[in-house]
Amino acid sequence: MFFRGLRFFLNLMIFSTCWVGTPLAFAANDCSCPQIQCNSCQIQSNLEFYTEKCGRSGRVKSCSRPLCVDQNPLPKNCQASQPDPNQRVPASTVTAKVKAPNQPKTPLGTVILAIGHVFVNRDNTESRLYINNKVFEGDAIRTSPDAKFKAVLLDKSEVLLMPNSKTVLNKKLEQKSEGTVIELMYGTVRSKVTKASLPNPNGFKFEVHTPSAVAGVRGTDFVTTYYEGSQITKVQTLEGEVQLSDKKRVEKVNIPGGYYASFVLDSQSPDRHQASLKYVDEGFLTPLAKLNTEQLKDIVSQVTDEPSKEMAVIYALKEPVICSKPSAQFNQCSWQCVGNSRKNKNCRTDLPNVRCVRKRCNANGEWAEETRLPAQEAHDCPAHGLRVERCDY
Repeated sequence: MFFRGLRFFLNLMIFSTCWVGTPLAFAANDCSCPQIQCNSCQIQSNLEFYTEKCGRSGRVKSCSRPLCVDQNPLPKNCQASQPDPNQRVPASTVTAKVKAPNQPKTPLGTVILAIGHVFVNRDNTESRLYINNKVFEGDAIRTSPDAKFKAVLLDKSEVLLMPNSKTVLNKKLEQKSEGTVIELMYGTVRSKVTKASLPNPNGFKFEVHTPSAVAGVRGTDFVTTYYEGSQITKVQTLEGEVQLSDKKRVEKVNIPGGYYASFVLDSQSPDRHQASLKYVDEGFLTPLAKLNTEQLKDIVSQVTDEPSKEMAVIYALKEPVICSKPSAQFNQCSWQCVGNSRKNKNCRTDLPNVRCVRKRCNANGEWAEETRLPAQEAHDCPAHGLRVERCDY
């Protein structure tokens, strides 16, 4: 009887281990996350995060698992893997390729200001933008209500994107001459344009496009706002001169420093017979209006590098600190360069013992989901110390 009972107990332990991966005696209280890595034939294209209950205490564990895709091209002795039906892989990562290191993109400029949460969508992948990051042609940049973004372009012109705004950066104009095009999808952008970007015989060297109008630069400092709801484009010139026109460039108005004008869709027109309005098929241009001294000061104070009062209120309303060492709020992340020498000015992940590590402040108020970031994301880690920001995924 003793041996028969012992055999039953051993069989039960083996069954429980095979079924749940750990003995039943420990599974009830196990809140650790499984360590999953891509194999040598794959690369990690993204991370998938999930939260589930664990243990008998009702605690919650937050875990992550990598989304793996085959390297392209596949290394020798590797076979294409079969898709996992349980893995939710974004469509943009299915055809992910290893970028050739000898074919880098040419940047359009450099980020010199990133207050709050500034995001860039590049190659169908959205990530955070930080100071000293590069911006490239086709980048879609958006700012949240607590954010401002500023970049200096290759010709030393400056672009300042205000809160709740979105723009796309391009570098070629319709007149077949090289230049810069800022496509303002919504919100407000201030542009300070250098003399190197002033007009040439082939057309303007710097333009701001909205879904309904075009602002071509004939000066140095101006503010463009596109009101998405009413579809109105407004241009306020602080210095120099800007030409505002409809998308087809049929009707135009030159706006000198200290004046403003707007392009309004025809549906907004109160009276098509107003002689002062310049009509086109899609809408009309308003006449020039002068900005008085107080209005100019107000515009300059609003469209500035400094955080606004509204942004300060948003910061004050953020959720309380729940994680410690370092202090952080729910869903904030910390970045740390581990093993980096004091003499290094950057996180040297090219060295064998140096790694850029990210953690997340989870619902239990604990630092979890420790992830070693790939070398191309090492710029997220400061060379020394810790950085705590809203998570970049």
